[in-house]
Amino acid sequence: MRLATITDLVDSGGVLTPEVLLLNEMTGWHAVVLVGIHDNDTTAPLEATVRKVPLHHRRCCGTDETDEYEHMLTDYEEYMKELVSPLNDPPTWIVNLSGDTGRELYCNITPPDVIARLEGGHCWFCHGSRNICAGCTGGVAQDFDVFMSCGTDLACPNCMGIDTALEDKEWQKRYLMGDGFTAEEIRDRTKHLNRRLAELGYAPMKWRDHEADRMDRKAERRRARRKTQTTV
Repeated sequence: MRLATITDLVDSGGVLTPEVLLLNEMTGWHAVVLVGIHDNDTTAPLEATVRKVPLHHRRCCGTDETDEYEHMLTDYEEYMKELVSPLNDPPTWIVNLSGDTGRELYCNITPPDVIARLEGGHCWFCHGSRNICAGCTGGVAQDFDVFMSCGTDLACPNCMGIDTALEDKEWQKRYLMGDGFTAEEIRDRTKHLNRRLAELGYAPMKWRDHEADRMDRKAERRRARRKTQTTV
């Protein structure tokens, strides 16, 4: 998800984007579609008119269903076909694309963005922990192609994104195989995953930092013993 520019909203032929967008304003987040672009004169900033749509995150139980949902987010007419009860007389907003009206439009929306911004971070898979034990999910991890042995703290593919989870799966493989991670490498993973959490508006987590702390304490004890031996 990123801030939308005029080139994201309308192409060179004047065709409006079919994407579902997210509008951020002081009262909260809204799923919207673009109705029009207004260029009143050469000095005034461009304005976009958007209309609210009843966007809800479907319970995507795997990679295929998530891909299907992402595809629908790129074409609101296709998405509207899926709605059982569209909004009657939906609200509209005018958004100054210079960003000085307190309203911002975002494009490239993904399921984790919908969960974070519109669903209050409520994830049916990890229940808000942002990680899963990839060996204890009753078969759901297999649907997301992230199944592993027990004892993992894998980034949740549903609310943190499948790409993030698959990348973390590769890290977990090396970890479980005993590749000899350093405390710094463990903390680098924490920083990487916490950047993703920050993008989605979630609080940072410790992940496996306790193991890095344990490694540091062990290394400090070794240094202290060597120092004692050299002074004897």
